[in-house]
Amino acid sequence: MENNCKLCGGKYDFRMVKIDEYLNTTGIAFSGSKRQVNNDDRFRFCPNCGRELTKEDFGGVDFDDKLDMREKIDRLKRNREEIAMNLSENTDYYSFLQGFDYVIDKLS
Repeated sequence: MENNCKLCGGKYDFRMVKIDEYLNTTGIAFSGSKRQVNNDDRFRFCPNCGRELTKEDFGGVDFDDKLDMREKIDRLKRNREEIAMNLSENTDYYSFLQGFDYVIDKLS
C-alpha cells in the first residue's frame, strides 16, 4: 500500500521536531539538531495521517533504553561534583572543574 502522506510518505525526518515542555506548557519545537531528539520527546505517530512512526522515520535511529548524547551530557553536568571528588590527590580540583565545565559547554 502506497503512503501518500505529505510527512511520513514524503520521508520527512522526524528527528527535526520534538515534543517540548517549557514553563509547564507542552508544545512542538524544532530540535535544532538531528541528534537532540530522544525517546521521551519524540513523536510516536505522524501528526498528519496518524500512522505509528518507525525507526526509519527517524533516520534509522533505534530508540531503546540507551542514553543519547544530550542525556549523557546532562548526567555528567549533574554528577560534576561527585566526579571531581574521585580525583587523585595530585590533581588540582578547581583546575579540573574549570576544564570540565569548558568541555561540557563545548559539547552542549
